[in-house]
Parts: sequence; structure tokens; C-alpha cells
Amino acid sequence: MTVTNSSRPRNYVSPVRNEAARRTRERIVRAATDCFTRAGYSATTLKAIASAAGVSVETVNNNGPKRDLLLAAFTTAFGGREDLRTMADHPAIAASLESDDPADTLDVLLAALVDAFANSDGIWRALSAAADQDPEVAAALDAMLERRHADFVRLVDELEQRGMPIGPDRDRRVDAAVAIVSHETYHQLVVRRGWSRADYRAWLARSVVHVLTDDAR
Repeated sequence: MTVTNSSRPRNYVSPVRNEAARRTRERIVRAATDCFTRAGYSATTLKAIASAAGVSVETVNNNGPKRDLLLAAFTTAFGGREDLRTMADHPAIAASLESDDPADTLDVLLAALVDAFANSDGIWRALSAAADQDPEVAAALDAMLERRHADFVRLVDELEQRGMPIGPDRDRRVDAAVAIVSHETYHQLVVRRGWSRADYRAWLARSVVHVLTDDAR
């Protein structure tokens, strides 16, 4: 005869509870995005986020700290998901690598990035400003920028494998491409100077091809 220990605690997972927690988290991150974009990092309080999300401050605190909400707000705005670690995790960017033609690959990639810049312009500026105030945000931003640079190294490898002739001094060319394809150029040209997204995307394509392939230095 087998005797069971009925007093042993059971690991019970409630799908309904998990779904409710997920939806609450989404509301908090959306509210944080709005608050950080409007008021900035320093002026945004957990109370303000709670009010915007329609939840208690305790609930927001349980989903924090504030700097983590800022980072979650950015990655969600940029790529549609919190756990975005590299550009290749972005579905549309991953799709760009399905083509064997370097021009098509670059075109799809830049289209996805321009959309991502548009969706995350405000929260990116809030994140950049917060890095000047919070050392931990600064460290997270530095790590993010290093990952972005590594992503571009892999992208250049992919373009070269598809037949794009990469010029000499490869490292500097990647540095230039990273500087060109950025939130900063999007904000300056589209938001401040009024370029259309189509014109900006066309300029990006010409500029990236130039810095990667032009032999004149």
C-alpha cells in the first residue's frame, strides 16, 4: 500500500491568474511609457504610473523598480515585447534575413527599424535623459548600445554573405553605420526637420550602402 502525504504543498499554476497578471503588467508598462515620455524619468513617480494604469501603487512597486519599468517601456515600444535582447529578436527584423539579396535584406531591415524608431522615439529620449541621472540606467543603456553594435556587426556579415562588397577598415564602417541608423538621426530628420519616413528610409539606405562599400577615405 502506498501512503501519500496529503500535507505536502502543491505547486498550482492558475492560467486565469497568470493571464490577469500579464494584462496588469501590460497596463503598467503602457502607463509608464506615457508618463516617462510626458514628464521624464525624474518627475515620474510610481503613484503617477499607478494612477495612469488604474492600479495600486503597491502593484506598480511589485512590477518595478522604476528603472526596470523604464527599460521595459523602451523595449516594448521598440520591438513589441519586453524580452527583446537583440535586433534579431524583432520579428520584422528577423524576417529581413530571409532574403538572399543584400538590397532586399537591407530594405526590409531599414523599414522595420524606421517603424521601431517611430514607435519608441519619445521613450528613447526619456531613457537617454535618465541615463544622466541614474547610474544603473546608464549601465543598462551602455549594455544596450553594445548589443546594438554587435547586432550591426552580424548584419554586415549577413550582407557580405549575400554579396555586398564591404570596403576596407571594416570596424570603422560598422561604427559609421551604427551612428547613421539610430534614434538620434530619426528624431533630428523626421521629428525636428519634418522629413517623411519614406524619405528618411531612402536616405538611410543610401547612407548605409555608402559607408559600408565606398572605398574613398
